[in-house]
Amino acid sequence: MKKIVEHKLNIQSDYQFHALHEGNFFQRQWHRNRLLLIRYLSFLSSSDSVADVGCGSGNVVLEFNKNVRKIVGFDYNDKALEFLKVKIVKDKMINADVAEFDILSTVPVKYHHCFDKIILNEVIEHFDERDIAKVLTNLSLMLRTDGKILITTPNYQLSPWPVLEFLIDRFNIYPSLWGEQHKIKFTPKRLSVLCHQNGFSLVRIGTFSLISPFLALFGQSPADWIAKMEIRHLKIFGPQIYAIFRKSKGGESQ
Repeated sequence: MKKIVEHKLNIQSDYQFHALHEGNFFQRQWHRNRLLLIRYLSFLSSSDSVADVGCGSGNVVLEFNKNVRKIVGFDYNDKALEFLKVKIVKDKMINADVAEFDILSTVPVKYHHCFDKIILNEVIEHFDERDIAKVLTNLSLMLRTDGKILITTPNYQLSPWPVLEFLIDRFNIYPSLWGEQHKIKFTPKRLSVLCHQNGFSLVRIGTFSLISPFLALFGQSPADWIAKMEIRHLKIFGPQIYAIFRKSKGGESQ
């Protein structure tokens, strides 16, 4: 995730892990849906080398390390990486690792063309639009030929997200989002166009998390079932966009 920001985010190192496991019912399901998305889309395979860029406290790494050949969590937050590293060592995850990395900086040579899949969960909206080309170029450089990237980001078109964002900011539920954390208001079309301009071809796009987080009040099973239906069928209206892109040939040079 981006290290060079105008506003230093005041987010606890274990925030994502805590939200998934100990948050209120809505918060737990909201973070759980990001993991269900990866599973329901069958995005990962056992032979994959995976980069979770902007991994935070490592929910993706902790959930999927047994399902892939290798997974590395990248983030600029050294405290979050320390938290994740302790989990990795404690659970003896021999195929998981962490790396402190600013995606706007030069990609270390050892990560060039290293990964089959990249996951970018709720990260791309934190950059200024002028930085997006650099971010996508670096991600492409990390991907192998025909590698794929899964991006999720808030949906500002025909969705309840703007209302949710307003309430979050109004009642200080989370560090301020719009203007401080969220720099770009993405729509499915805007995300697709920017990625295409920077060397990626669209494989699949949709939205999710419309009503499933609320249904978690009645139990995890019904919420999970609805989340699956949303991922399969909800092309618009969901407050979160998901999109899978494939690296185009020579994508990093475009």
